[in-house]
Amino acid sequence: MQKMLKTLLLTTLALLMTGLVATTFAVAQDDEPKREAQTLVAPNCVMPDDDPFLYPNILKNPSYNTVGPNGIQTSWLGPLPAPPPPSAAAQWDMHNSNAGDYIGTWMLPSNGPQGPRMLRVLTRGNEGGVTQRFLPDGEGVTHFMIAAWVFVVRGNVMIGTNDENGVSSAAFSTKVGEWELLRACRNGDSKSNFFFAVNQDPKGGEFYIDAATVVVLPLTQKPDLIVRLATPNVAQAGTDIGPLVKVYARNDGGALAEGTASAGVNGYMIDVMLSKDAFVPPGFAVFSPNFAEDALLQGGRISITQDLLPLQLKLYATGAMIPADTPAGNYFLCGRIDPGNKIAESNEANNFVCNAIKIVK
Repeated sequence: MQKMLKTLLLTTLALLMTGLVATTFAVAQDDEPKREAQTLVAPNCVMPDDDPFLYPNILKNPSYNTVGPNGIQTSWLGPLPAPPPPSAAAQWDMHNSNAGDYIGTWMLPSNGPQGPRMLRVLTRGNEGGVTQRFLPDGEGVTHFMIAAWVFVVRGNVMIGTNDENGVSSAAFSTKVGEWELLRACRNGDSKSNFFFAVNQDPKGGEFYIDAATVVVLPLTQKPDLIVRLATPNVAQAGTDIGPLVKVYARNDGGALAEGTASAGVNGYMIDVMLSKDAFVPPGFAVFSPNFAEDALLQGGRISITQDLLPLQLKLYATGAMIPADTPAGNYFLCGRIDPGNKIAESNEANNFVCNAIKIVK
């Protein structure tokens, strides 16, 4: 009798698990969240989809495009072994702090710009999700940014890193039913080597994750202002291409960089100018209504700027009127941050950038 009851219990459990997996997997396929309609520019910390600063992501398989050793669908019921079993994505392990709870992962199609797949996670308890040890124990990073796109179906998601003292940086989801970019920054002393994305709701949760990011930056005790431009390849003389230009300012240092909104004339500004070569001299650019080498373009001074915390990013709009008498040819559209040298920085040599642009008549 006991043997029969045990067999019946195991059979029932298997059927329940099969039904759970099959049902939720079908729902995921029908209701798969699409990322192509999302705005992929983060207001601060990092832009994992379109980062003009191009720092390397040290996570392996960060966008979950490579399938793990157990296939495109994995699940586990009960306490996780040590080391934990791999998820459906290669280089990622499953995580579950609650013994006996179910956790499942699936590789699904993604419409995001980082590749063809994303990862779906289903857990019946809290602390269920995926992890990656991106550096060996005893090693780690102290000055970094983390980010990930998540789509919470239910529950609450935390992304974070661990060091020897526990959680060293974390960000929590605030939305349900839409993509959200979670990000956190850290400028600390202890070393982190472990990234995780887990559900925090004790009732369980379901979420999608894509484009996980860990970006390392050099540790400094001063601000370090950097500027980047997104510009068109061709412009016509006599036209204002400002609406087509994006100006990104970021503080890669370890201390506050004050903007003019708080510090007045002692805050940083940004100049946009036209040059025949990929270099602009230090100091404020001088405006000219006619073409002149390294002249400030009309509307090209961003004089109202915001404070930038360590590792914070700010996007600014600008004017960029190309003088009508500019001869046709190949030029550079350049930006210089803090041309008045108001901010004492750890690196004063990286304050300008130049993008190639062709001027036509």
